[in-house]
Amino acid sequence: MLDNNIQIEGLDEVLAKIKTLGELKQFVSAMKAGATHIKGTVDDYPPAGAWNSPMARNWYERGYGPHWTRMDGSVGGRKTSEMLNRSWTISQENGGLTQIVGSKVSYGPFVMDEAKQTWFHKAHGWKTVQTVVKEQTARVVKFITDELNKIINRK
Repeated sequence: MLDNNIQIEGLDEVLAKIKTLGELKQFVSAMKAGATHIKGTVDDYPPAGAWNSPMARNWYERGYGPHWTRMDGSVGGRKTSEMLNRSWTISQENGGLTQIVGSKVSYGPFVMDEAKQTWFHKAHGWKTVQTVVKEQTARVVKFITDELNKIINRK
Protein backbone atom coordinates (compact mmCIF):
# COMPACT_ATOMS: atom_id res chain seq x y z
CA MET A 1 0.00 0.00 0.00
CA LEU A 2 1.31 3.43 -0.88
CA ASP A 3 0.61 6.09 1.67
CA ASN A 4 2.25 8.95 3.51
CA ASN A 5 1.34 11.22 6.38
CA ILE A 6 0.48 14.84 6.94
CA GLN A 7 0.57 15.51 10.66
CA ILE A 8 -1.14 18.56 12.14
CA GLU A 9 0.47 19.78 15.36
CA GLY A 10 -1.87 20.78 18.18
CA LEU A 11 -4.86 18.94 16.74
CA ASP A 12 -5.86 17.40 20.09
CA GLU A 13 -6.21 20.85 21.71
CA VAL A 14 -8.27 22.16 18.81
CA LEU A 15 -10.58 19.14 18.87
CA ALA A 16 -11.13 19.61 22.59
CA LYS A 17 -12.50 23.09 21.81
CA ILE A 18 -14.86 21.83 19.14
CA LYS A 19 -17.87 21.03 21.26
CA THR A 20 -20.73 20.11 19.00
CA LEU A 21 -21.20 17.19 16.68
CA GLY A 22 -22.03 19.62 13.86
CA GLU A 23 -18.71 21.38 14.27
CA LEU A 24 -16.88 18.07 14.35
CA LYS A 25 -18.63 17.02 11.13
CA GLN A 26 -17.47 20.27 9.50
CA PHE A 27 -13.92 19.55 10.62
CA VAL A 28 -14.06 15.97 9.31
CA SER A 29 -15.38 17.35 6.00
CA ALA A 30 -12.32 19.60 5.79
CA MET A 31 -10.07 16.61 6.50
CA LYS A 32 -11.86 14.68 3.73
CA ALA A 33 -11.41 17.64 1.35
CA GLY A 34 -7.67 17.55 2.05
CA ALA A 35 -7.52 13.80 1.40
CA THR A 36 -9.54 14.21 -1.79
CA HIS A 37 -7.09 16.87 -2.96
CA ILE A 38 -4.13 14.55 -2.34
CA LYS A 39 -5.88 11.70 -4.16
CA GLY A 40 -6.67 13.97 -7.11
CA THR A 41 -3.03 14.98 -7.34
CA VAL A 42 -1.33 11.63 -6.74
CA ASP A 43 -3.44 9.84 -9.36
CA ASP A 44 -2.16 12.02 -12.23
CA TYR A 45 0.00 10.22 -14.76
CA PRO A 46 2.94 12.08 -16.26
CA PRO A 47 2.63 12.86 -19.98
CA ALA A 48 2.94 9.84 -22.29
CA GLY A 49 6.10 9.54 -24.33
CA ALA A 50 7.66 7.40 -27.03
CA TRP A 51 7.78 4.49 -24.54
CA ASN A 52 3.95 4.48 -24.70
CA SER A 53 3.82 4.47 -28.49
CA PRO A 54 3.52 1.55 -30.95
CA MET A 55 6.30 3.26 -32.91
CA ALA A 56 8.76 1.79 -30.38
CA ARG A 57 9.86 -1.86 -30.64
CA ASN A 58 8.69 -2.44 -27.06
CA TRP A 59 6.12 -0.15 -25.46
CA TYR A 60 3.70 0.09 -22.59
CA GLU A 61 0.05 0.87 -23.28
CA ARG A 62 -1.57 2.55 -20.30
CA GLY A 63 -4.60 0.61 -19.14
CA TYR A 64 -3.39 -2.55 -20.89
CA GLY A 65 0.24 -3.47 -20.32
CA PRO A 66 3.42 -4.19 -22.27
CA HIS A 67 3.54 -4.80 -26.02
CA TRP A 68 6.42 -5.94 -28.19
CA THR A 69 7.14 -6.46 -31.84
CA ARG A 70 8.14 -10.02 -32.71
CA MET A 71 10.82 -10.96 -35.24
CA ASP A 72 8.10 -11.82 -37.80
CA GLY A 73 6.60 -8.31 -37.42
CA SER A 74 3.57 -9.42 -35.41
CA VAL A 75 2.77 -7.79 -32.09
CA GLY A 76 2.60 -9.53 -28.74
CA GLY A 77 1.36 -8.19 -25.44
CA ARG A 78 0.14 -9.00 -21.97
CA LYS A 79 -2.76 -7.35 -20.17
CA THR A 80 -1.09 -6.65 -16.85
CA SER A 81 -2.23 -3.12 -16.03
CA GLU A 82 -3.94 -2.72 -12.68
CA MET A 83 -4.76 0.89 -13.67
CA LEU A 84 -2.79 2.68 -10.99
CA ASN A 85 -4.51 6.02 -11.61
CA ARG A 86 -7.95 4.51 -10.94
CA SER A 87 -6.83 2.48 -7.93
CA TRP A 88 -6.39 5.31 -5.43
CA THR A 89 -8.87 5.24 -2.57
CA ILE A 90 -9.66 7.24 0.53
CA SER A 91 -10.59 5.56 3.78
CA GLN A 92 -10.92 6.98 7.23
CA GLU A 93 -10.25 6.00 10.80
CA ASN A 94 -10.70 7.62 14.17
CA GLY A 95 -14.15 8.97 13.29
CA GLY A 96 -12.80 10.65 10.17
CA LEU A 97 -9.99 12.48 11.96
CA THR A 98 -7.52 10.22 10.17
CA GLN A 99 -7.86 10.13 6.38
CA ILE A 100 -5.93 7.50 4.44
CA VAL A 101 -5.14 7.85 0.75
CA GLY A 102 -3.64 4.72 -0.75
CA SER A 103 -3.40 2.24 -3.58
CA LYS A 104 -3.04 -1.53 -3.43
CA VAL A 105 -1.73 -1.92 -6.98
CA SER A 106 1.03 -4.53 -6.78
CA TYR A 107 3.56 -2.54 -8.78
CA GLY A 108 2.64 0.85 -7.23
CA PRO A 109 5.72 1.12 -5.00
CA PHE A 110 8.03 0.65 -8.01
CA VAL A 111 6.25 3.49 -9.78
CA MET A 112 5.53 5.96 -6.98
CA ASP A 113 7.37 5.18 -3.71
CA GLU A 114 10.46 7.25 -2.96
CA ALA A 115 12.47 4.27 -1.66
CA LYS A 116 11.40 1.75 -4.34
CA GLN A 117 10.79 3.80 -7.49
CA THR A 118 12.67 2.42 -10.50
CA TRP A 119 15.01 4.60 -12.52
CA PHE A 120 12.69 4.13 -15.51
CA HIS A 121 9.67 5.65 -13.79
CA LYS A 122 11.72 8.47 -12.29
CA ALA A 123 13.22 9.25 -15.70
CA HIS A 124 9.75 9.41 -17.25
CA GLY A 125 8.35 11.95 -14.80
CA TRP A 126 6.51 9.87 -12.22
CA LYS A 127 6.22 11.78 -8.96
CA THR A 128 6.51 9.82 -5.77
CA VAL A 129 3.76 9.84 -3.17
CA GLN A 130 6.18 11.52 -0.80
CA THR A 131 6.86 14.32 -3.30
CA VAL A 132 3.13 14.90 -3.84
CA VAL A 133 2.54 15.08 -0.08
CA LYS A 134 5.43 17.53 0.39
CA GLU A 135 4.19 19.72 -2.47
CA GLN A 136 0.56 19.69 -1.30
CA THR A 137 0.85 19.81 2.50
CA ALA A 138 0.42 23.59 2.70
CA ARG A 139 -2.76 23.42 0.62
CA VAL A 140 -4.22 20.58 2.70
CA VAL A 141 -3.42 22.40 5.94
CA LYS A 142 -5.14 25.50 4.49
CA PHE A 143 -8.35 23.50 3.86
CA ILE A 144 -8.33 22.51 7.50
CA THR A 145 -7.33 25.86 9.03
CA ASP A 146 -9.90 27.70 6.90
CA GLU A 147 -12.62 25.42 8.24
CA LEU A 148 -11.37 25.83 11.81
CA ASN A 149 -11.41 29.60 11.41
CA LYS A 150 -15.03 29.45 10.23
CA ILE A 151 -15.96 27.41 13.30
CA ILE A 152 -14.07 29.69 15.69
CA ASN A 153 -15.34 32.94 14.16
CA ARG A 154 -18.99 31.90 14.45
CA LYS A 155 -18.77 31.83 18.22
